[in-house]
Amino acid sequence: MKVKLTRKEMEEKIEKLETKLAGNQKADDAPDQGEEFYNLCIESVPYGIMVHDDKGKILIFNSQLEKISGYRKQEIPDVKTWIEKLYPDEEYRKLVIEERRRSASEKRQREKEAIITPKGGEKRLCRFSSILLDSGIRIVFIRDAAQQQQMAELLQESEERFRLLSEAAIEAITIHKDGVLLKANQQFFDLFGYQPHELLGKQLTPLIFAEESVEMVKAKITSGATTPYEAMGIKKDGTRVPIACHAKPLKYQGRDVRIGAIRDLSYRQMAEQALRKSEEKFRTIIDDTPALICRFLPDGILTFVNNRYCSYFNKDRNDLIGQNFFQFIPKRERKEIRKHFTSLNQQKSMTTYEHQVIAPNGSLRWQQWTDRAIFNADAKVTEYQSVGIDITELKDTEMALRESEEKFRTVAEQSPNMIFINKQGRIVYANRKCEEMIGYSREELYSSEFDFLTLMAPESIELVKSNFKKHTAGQEVDPSEYTLVNKKGEVIEAIITSKLIAYEGARSILGIVTDITERKQAEYTLKEKDKKLEQQAQHLEEVNTALKVLLEHREREKQELEENLLVNIKKLVFPYLEKLDKGRLEVESQTYLDIIKSNLKDVISPMANTLSSNYLALTPTEIQIADMIKHGKTSKEIAAMLNVSAKAIAFHRGNIRKKLGLTNKKRNLQTYLQSFPQ
Repeated sequence: MKVKLTRKEMEEKIEKLETKLAGNQKADDAPDQGEEFYNLCIESVPYGIMVHDDKGKILIFNSQLEKISGYRKQEIPDVKTWIEKLYPDEEYRKLVIEERRRSASEKRQREKEAIITPKGGEKRLCRFSSILLDSGIRIVFIRDAAQQQQMAELLQESEERFRLLSEAAIEAITIHKDGVLLKANQQFFDLFGYQPHELLGKQLTPLIFAEESVEMVKAKITSGATTPYEAMGIKKDGTRVPIACHAKPLKYQGRDVRIGAIRDLSYRQMAEQALRKSEEKFRTIIDDTPALICRFLPDGILTFVNNRYCSYFNKDRNDLIGQNFFQFIPKRERKEIRKHFTSLNQQKSMTTYEHQVIAPNGSLRWQQWTDRAIFNADAKVTEYQSVGIDITELKDTEMALRESEEKFRTVAEQSPNMIFINKQGRIVYANRKCEEMIGYSREELYSSEFDFLTLMAPESIELVKSNFKKHTAGQEVDPSEYTLVNKKGEVIEAIITSKLIAYEGARSILGIVTDITERKQAEYTLKEKDKKLEQQAQHLEEVNTALKVLLEHREREKQELEENLLVNIKKLVFPYLEKLDKGRLEVESQTYLDIIKSNLKDVISPMANTLSSNYLALTPTEIQIADMIKHGKTSKEIAAMLNVSAKAIAFHRGNIRKKLGLTNKKRNLQTYLQSFPQ
């Protein structure tokens, strides 16, 4: 059983390790258990640690830093080499050197971000913080920020929730429209020393940015820049403060706005407490690290915990030492966790795994632990060194992103329409309906060799190229009709609605394809039927018009025939019957004459009802004279023909004009009579 060191013994061990780092200890001095303990701590933390002296010589370069940088400790003997290899860009390297020069005398350098270029050549965003000891030794902490930042960006693309950003509110958060402040968190007002009413609704750029940064910031806002940039801020009291800004577009209360995060580069509140005095220098590394560090026996009994471990579980150090850490683990996970660390041996002395823990408030949170086995001279495990970090937010982010993806895919796969995502000219997602309608498998569609223009009919290709070009420039396009051609060569008429989205960190196109082939065919059939009906209606109208003309002609002919028959009877029959009636006839002949007259009247009576009354009121003699006048005979000629005097003809002419309603009218009798039917 290991004997617990007293405070005085611990201070001596720390002083001894400090002396070694300062170069005062001989190389052949054998390390004791305390030094081994601190070395294990340095090797177990999930971030890089570099320790160098005031000359720049690197004394400690842990394995995590080797993993981050890609270089072995032997390849980086001093800080100068580190800067030359990790910052190959000359301009950026100058900025790094200048920043180091400005902060060289700071006891504690607040966390800053920088982009390094590891040995593999792929750039990596890292966070740096450091502690300067009285001996001139500086301890630098280096964390890889890429994974957490990438997950946060993916979730923001998927959900765009302001809540997640405000929960991480160590930065100042703003929502503005073209630079006019709409909303901000308290950190923002605290950073610049204003009250909310002094900035809300006002143009920010001239108030919180120094004069030399105003135009640059305005240009960033106008262009919709979404990449981080640095500027010089100015507080209400005139104090200048370097800041980092990062903004994204957002839909807020129905308006297109920008949400921005502003970080104070001159001040980063560190997670560790204030550094203790020089005798606690190396213990500070362990105690004030943001990671949870503990040591425990094979049965789970804790032998050491750092400050972060205590604060996380809201317990005093003395209350934790000697207790079993399994009390913080849900029962269902204890067996699997024990299996992880008991599987370690000298060939595999370290393992990393994730599990849930029970927080002080009773909630379940996620942690990631890296366990390292510590062996005695007999290769037997005596203790385990363990370093953990809380990954609850990362897990929540992953879960939210996964749920969002699942919801999208569920809806997309059940949709009756084709749904696809085109990323930089390549199809990266296609739903089941796409396979059914166009005949290509998803493997074929996702292939880098597949050209989506293959699906377009020749007459639609130019429109597709034009709309794709607009999307590439960040413009939205209206739904358009296209003609598609499936794998079998069959034509599909479709409407494609496309929208710009962010997918896997890149601008992409979400397309929804609605098959309107049947509708187009129905429209064509309906148009053909309408065309035929129109032609038939026109033909029927023409037939009706002809029939109407024919019926009118027949009616006129009938009327003329009846009038002619009536006139002829009155003109050619009645005069002679009148003469017979005036003569002396026998009784029997008179009877026959009366019968003939009565029958003739019965015959012409129906005609007289429908006939115009042109001649109806005239006597047979007047009808005879009117007919002659109609044919251009003069009164003298008529008198000679009828063997009567011209005066008698004039008398009859007067009666005819009277019966025809022409008395006192300047109307030529002959012309008027000629207007009657023949």
